[in-house]
Amino acid sequence: MHGVAVCVLGLAGCAADVPPRVLTAQESATSATLKVGDAAPPVAVKRWVRGDAVKSFEPGTVYVLDFWATWCGPCLASMPELSALQDRYAGKVVVIGVTRLDSDNTMSDVERTVRQRGRAVRFRIAVDEGATTEGYPVAVRDSALPRSFVIDQQGRFAWYGHPSELAGVVDAVVAGTWDMAAARKEQDVRDAAAVRSRALVNEYIEAGNRKDVEGELRAAEETTRMPVKYVTGMSPRYWAWSVRVECLARLGRKDEARDVARVAATTAGVADEAEAMARLAATIKSVSIEDATEYADRAMRLVGEAEARTPANEWEEYLANAERLGYGWVRVTCADIYAAGGRLEEARALLRSAIAVWPEDRRWIPNKKELERRLAEYEAR
Repeated sequence: MHGVAVCVLGLAGCAADVPPRVLTAQESATSATLKVGDAAPPVAVKRWVRGDAVKSFEPGTVYVLDFWATWCGPCLASMPELSALQDRYAGKVVVIGVTRLDSDNTMSDVERTVRQRGRAVRFRIAVDEGATTEGYPVAVRDSALPRSFVIDQQGRFAWYGHPSELAGVVDAVVAGTWDMAAARKEQDVRDAAAVRSRALVNEYIEAGNRKDVEGELRAAEETTRMPVKYVTGMSPRYWAWSVRVECLARLGRKDEARDVARVAATTAGVADEAEAMARLAATIKSVSIEDATEYADRAMRLVGEAEARTPANEWEEYLANAERLGYGWVRVTCADIYAAGGRLEEARALLRSAIAVWPEDRRWIPNKKELERRLAEYEAR
């Protein structure tokens, strides 16, 4: 990899999406075996930490299976919303939090977490021995955490995704307005893109190992033909846009790099993400400081808009806290671009604000001491 920070996984996500069980090479290369509309697999659970056991799916009841772990911050932040969903549809919906034990998620960890969360957890909690995880997350080829699965009143698998997107789905399923055919079509599109994008990640890595820039570019270019929301196998999802611009710049194809960056800057999943715009600015900087400055300005506007929002619940508060460090990186990146473009006062102010929230951890790259040295350089100009 050259200059673009990525996280390679056997599943979708990094940061907010955390791997409890990485997909095997065979699983990554094949389509989902559980499809929307299929009969839902049973909840093969023997240990229930909270609530009555669910031995089978009762006709007329909607079920939500939420896969979580004690070490997963987003999972814990989602629990109050899951509890609110259970309260709203008491008697119609059964929410089950499913967790699989491992060395970092022991039985005592689970019991302690549920006890400490107290009334924030007002739904059933089950400990999976593996079969339920295999039947749901692994079967849809998305074993990131957290992930929620919805089973309708006829015992059919209706939807899966992040619990932050769950409420509207459950509303429609309970009301009987859920479009199963449309949801199946969406899963098919998503699944095909996931298989292909995971393969392209492997092609990109192999090309990088060969120091084959043209090969890296081909893999990135094909990935950018997919909507960013469907890209998986590497985090962040927009990775290919930054890589594509960077490879073109490295090959001396500067006009093409600029053109691709301009398309990226209008693409959903890039244009609306502060970190994506800052990364785009960093990759185009060697080609056009004017374009880099424009993208840095957009990144900082997105940061300002996000930081002005007041979190409405624990999940939004978690996101705001998680984004704080990411926005620190955005400030550092944009400061570098502003300094290169002669906007030194803004560069100094941004770097000071980044240093104020930067972790006191020498493993961070750059670490706080390095940022302080950079600030001293800016102030000496």
